[in-house]
Amino acid sequence: MSEPTPSARVALITTLGNIEIEVWAKEMPLAARNFITQCHAGVYDGAYFHRIASTFVQAGPENVETIYGKPFELETNGRIRMNRRGIVGCAGTAAGQTSQLIFTTCPAPELAAQCTAFGRLVGDSVYVLAAINDAEKDGEAPVHPVRIDRADVQVPFFELAATEQPKPQVSTRPKRQIRVFDDEDAPPLVLKKNPRLGSAPSPALEAVKRFEAQLDEFVAKNKLRG
Repeated sequence: MSEPTPSARVALITTLGNIEIEVWAKEMPLAARNFITQCHAGVYDGAYFHRIASTFVQAGPENVETIYGKPFELETNGRIRMNRRGIVGCAGTAAGQTSQLIFTTCPAPELAAQCTAFGRLVGDSVYVLAAINDAEKDGEAPVHPVRIDRADVQVPFFELAATEQPKPQVSTRPKRQIRVFDDEDAPPLVLKKNPRLGSAPSPALEAVKRFEAQLDEFVAKNKLRG
């Protein structure tokens, strides 16, 4: 079963390289909205990858509430699983989901019951993750933790959702007006010759002449010229 198509994208700029994350915002709206909103707010700027566990690494600021003011409920989807390296999720606790981030370094199905998986790494990001995971550590704490300098939201699904249907464009160009003269003093139609066209009649010129003739006939029948 294939994973759904992501609808948002975020880049974490770290001291070891960029980590590109595609986010399943439609499928995991609570976790995705919390993550993207806090990236916008700079919550992850200056945070560290502070834990290297056997199947994942963990990053994020300490003691930061979610945008909901409390831990939120676990979200699941049959097509999104922590069955490989490079899945991004929330660090769950007994109280619920938090703003801490986890990144799987190998299949970790045991995390499915406590952590919402909401994104995946793309491109060379898996190599950055591997370097973080292989760093020297003291227990589960890295000796020289990698820092997140900033988070760049590249495709903010929740901002774009309100404008997915674009408003119709209203033309500001003035409408053409057809003027009908009922006066014999009406200015005659003057056709300017283009020297580049030579003396051969053009289809457009012939069409204009036919239109003039039809207009004169119409005016004569309706006695618009006296």
